[in-house]
Amino acid sequence: SNQLIVQPPSQNALDAIDQEDIRSQPVDLSLAAPLKKGTFKATLCFECFIQDNEDIKDLCLAFYDEEDHEWKCEDEKLNSPESLIKEKIKNKKMNNLQEEGQSQNQICCGQTNHFTNFAVLL
Repeated sequence: SNQLIVQPPSQNALDAIDQEDIRSQPVDLSLAAPLKKGTFKATLCFECFIQDNEDIKDLCLAFYDEEDHEWKCEDEKLNSPESLIKEKIKNKKMNNLQEEGQSQNQICCGQTNHFTNFAVLL
């Protein structure tokens, strides 16, 4: 089986990120036995820090492009795990899972076909 390696992001990726736009902890993801880009589809989920005036629809799963030295949106249609489950189990009722006084943090999931430095950005 292949292992997913999760590391702190590269310094170049950190230097290029706009601090005002960042909505998750950036990470560097790789596989122990690399796969060719585009030969797989992976769902990545992050804890997102959403401001009061923002919505998950405002965010994107972004990756750091090593060649262009900039962050680029990979997936602009993020989902929460609750919405992913609801799509698969349409006929079952789901509990809202929200607790009173809960902060604006929520899980945001997007899809990719490669691994590198990732973060959720506004």
